[in-house]
Amino acid sequence: MAKRIGVCKNYDECSKADEKVKQEVDKSAPFVCEECGKPLTEVPTTTGGDGGGKKVAAIVAGVAVLGCAGYFGYSAMSGDKPAKPPKPDTTVVAQPEPQKPEPKPETPAAEVASITDALASGTLQDNGNGTGRISTPFGNYEGDLKDGKAEGNGTFRFFKSCLISDKDEQKRVGESGDYVSGQFSANRLVSGKWYGKDGTQKGALIIGQTGL
Repeated sequence: MAKRIGVCKNYDECSKADEKVKQEVDKSAPFVCEECGKPLTEVPTTTGGDGGGKKVAAIVAGVAVLGCAGYFGYSAMSGDKPAKPPKPDTTVVAQPEPQKPEPKPETPAAEVASITDALASGTLQDNGNGTGRISTPFGNYEGDLKDGKAEGNGTFRFFKSCLISDKDEQKRVGESGDYVSGQFSANRLVSGKWYGKDGTQKGALIIGQTGL
């Protein structure tokens, strides 16, 4: 027979009301408290036989949802954030200065001039015979002259670097302040001695008229 379930709300006067006891009453009988006789408040019945189990399952599911929401909320507030991309490197790298080509060494005068060349373009200081002087940009000759050329004993003092003789196989060069003294023939030193500006002998010169 179908039954109705109810609770008494006659608190303080009914022990079943105070203890919230659920009372089952046949649908054909009066729906009143069996202790105090006051009307019962009907409690809806659940279907499926295990209403309590379903309620527990619902509560557990709710707790799980709240737990997940709390975890993700905490993660968002904590340091578990997407890593920011690194800032681009703005370090300025010094570029090496382009190397300048090394200047070509100047061609010394000695490569284009010798005593013979200098005397050939020099200036006579007398009539060109006997003894006298020939002035040149590379130095001055003083000594014997014949037909405007150095011929005989003489001395050539260097103002600039200059080949002593274009026939000299050693290609020796007189520097500023040096001088050579010896025998000349047709503006060419044939033999003699070479001195530095301090008077120290730097070498003996035996060239010959043909350079042999």
